[in-house]
Amino acid sequence: MSNKFKPILDQLHDFERQVSELRKKADDERAKKEAAVKKLQEIVTNPLQNNPFLSRPTGSSRRHDRDRNDRNIARRLEQALEVERMKYKKLQNEKDDELATLSDDITKLKRELETRRDEIDKYKRILETRGSIDNISLTSDDLDDDRDRLESWVQIPTRNIRRGGWKRQFAVIAKNKLLLYNSEKDQLAAISIDVE
Repeated sequence: MSNKFKPILDQLHDFERQVSELRKKADDERAKKEAAVKKLQEIVTNPLQNNPFLSRPTGSSRRHDRDRNDRNIARRLEQALEVERMKYKKLQNEKDDELATLSDDITKLKRELETRRDEIDKYKRILETRGSIDNISLTSDDLDDDRDRLESWVQIPTRNIRRGGWKRQFAVIAKNKLLLYNSEKDQLAAISIDVE
């Protein structure tokens, strides 16, 4: 039974690894974007200082032209800053969506794994009530849900019905089969009949 859950566990570990990698990438990108935003804010606040794209005004230019140039440069830098902020928000939203999806998938897999564990525990309890596990060879078809299985005591006629030839046996109907046991504790059916 553990072989059935090995792929699920492997997939769960892969999802956890992917989540950690995506978180690391998101943190790296966040740090880069924040550095770029700080640099752009620095350029916006002091557009003439430390800006490699601007030429220094010459002494012959007028003050009015210089102020207009400064305003245009500041406006362009603010626009570039806004574009970078929008890109950053978009990337951040995409990463958050991916992390949420992976987190949901991991939660679903954990729930499924817990359900499977509960089923295994249930089947172990069934096996313990029927006898030792060493004497039983079961397949997955033998382990049905209780709702697919009916059990009852029945009277079966023997060869000589006229002389009171009725035999009491334990009957189980499961997976289109009628199984008759001599007692409830028997592990092998005395009679097995296919029921269509």
